Amino acid sequence: MRNETLIHTAGDPVRPSIEEALNALRAIETSALFSQSARHRKFLRHLIECWARHDLAQLREISLGVTVFGRASATFDPALDSIVRVEARRLRARLARYYANEGAHDPVRITLEPGSYIPGVEHTKGVTERGGASDAALGLILRSDGDADWRDVLAELGGFLAGTRRINVAATAADSAVDEPSRYVVTLEREPTDDAAEAAIALRLVSPADHPFGRPPATITLPVERVAQNPVTSVGLRLGYSLLGVGLAAGWCPEPPTVTPRYLDDEPSRDRYHRAELAFRQRSIAGYEAALKIYESLLDDGVHGAEVHAGYARCCVALAGMIAMPVRVAMPLAREHAELALALDEGCGAAHCVVAQVAYLHDRQWEQALRHYLRGIQRCPRHAALHHGFAFALMYRGDFDLADRAFQTAIMLDPFDLQMRIQRWLVPYYRGHYDKAIRGWQDVLAAAPEHLLASTLVGAGHLAAGRPQQALSYYHSACDRQPQHPIGHAGLAQAFAMLGDEAKAREHLQALEHKASVGYVSPYLFAMVHCRLGDVDSAFAWLRRSASEPDFNFVCAAVDPTFRTLHAEPRWAELCVETRLPLLPVP
Repeated sequence: MRNETLIHTAGDPVRPSIEEALNALRAIETSALFSQSARHRKFLRHLIECWARHDLAQLREISLGVTVFGRASATFDPALDSIVRVEARRLRARLARYYANEGAHDPVRITLEPGSYIPGVEHTKGVTERGGASDAALGLILRSDGDADWRDVLAELGGFLAGTRRINVAATAADSAVDEPSRYVVTLEREPTDDAAEAAIALRLVSPADHPFGRPPATITLPVERVAQNPVTSVGLRLGYSLLGVGLAAGWCPEPPTVTPRYLDDEPSRDRYHRAELAFRQRSIAGYEAALKIYESLLDDGVHGAEVHAGYARCCVALAGMIAMPVRVAMPLAREHAELALALDEGCGAAHCVVAQVAYLHDRQWEQALRHYLRGIQRCPRHAALHHGFAFALMYRGDFDLADRAFQTAIMLDPFDLQMRIQRWLVPYYRGHYDKAIRGWQDVLAAAPEHLLASTLVGAGHLAAGRPQQALSYYHSACDRQPQHPIGHAGLAQAFAMLGDEAKAREHLQALEHKASVGYVSPYLFAMVHCRLGDVDSAFAWLRRSASEPDFNFVCAAVDPTFRTLHAEPRWAELCVETRLPLLPVP
């Protein structure tokens, strides 16, 4: 049976009034973000109105399906129709986006916790005050329809419990045989430990008759799962992946997996979806934003295909990578929609790719990312983006041979993707074969002379090879063609630093600082410049800032030749351990 979880303040003296909650609701409804979705406005209003009336019976999944989403009461089965769960997750994600932007300064915040349809209403100040570790008591209601496993309910609490040493909980277990649920008192404890992998959460269920006196309560321990180490370093995997590439090249394809309906079953929806895919293929901020709007409109119209959720997730990751959407907003949204896509279709390769990207780009969980890629490749061996993403994750950990094979497979499956062809030459670049990488990028420039990425990578190759004078022209060209982009100034600052012209290097460093004062500039670029200037302390400071943001560029720091002079420093090993960066042998 489905479990529902609610976290709220118990006995909070500053708990918002109903009037304050309704004012917060009206602010959300009139926002630019929620004005785009009548469905989510209706859903949220219903939740808040039921909360205000203390009518929790109307917040059960079956009631919501009938009342909010127009399902027939006689035929609606939540086990077969996931409309309420899907829309609740989408509403949760939309609320997160709202409070990250338009609603950042709202005095009252409305939340919808995972696993629950009961909204949380809190003063913003209270949320902030409870954000860190404390012994303050919070209230929690656990609801279960039927004979559910309490372990499933508690599994959703891990993120909430992080950093909280003790939480007092009130639990309600609904009994299908009676109208009034049985009541329990639950205490959740998380003991501090030096080893996070050994951390555990203890649950105590105590009936009113047993509390505070009576027999000792039963205890259930939920240990944190250990992460398997090095899943891709075995000879067997290397051989298996090589054989997969040979088989694909020969035209072999396994039996396609059985998938659930895709919901793009009418011509207008398919047309909108294909327009979104074409916009995404532009590989530009404008293209990604256009695609995102189309995907969102499809979801708002009830088109919940796995491809639509996966497309939405891909746009979020791409916009975050191009600094067009805050990472703290984009990556949770990407994860949310990718998981929704996989719930609809386990064979959705794009969703597997996004989940893996979030794992290593945002969470720095390398092993988890590799497992996701391998799982996706097993399900969708002809999906080019999976092999492409797999190549990046392997390359950034220093597994260059397998990364090269993955790039070759991706290009074979999608030979017209110019971006893949450019990025393939990063493998010899990170290995120290700079001239080979430069020749590959110059071949691209022969066909596309204005390509900014290829041009700046040629400049980077010359810098790494110790030829700063030859790099200057490529970075000057980048500054002339796209003056708003910081990469040109970062490259020129490095080149002049290597030439010994510190004055000009600092001039371009100041240009970077000016751009950072009016917009976003990756801290990673500042770290590169300071490293070339020989300012080791500043380089480490900027690298730590890059890791903490998190900055997507930071994941390549372990293999980036710019920082090889830092590898002998004791601080480098400390940085790698603290930030989960692969610690590779000193070259």
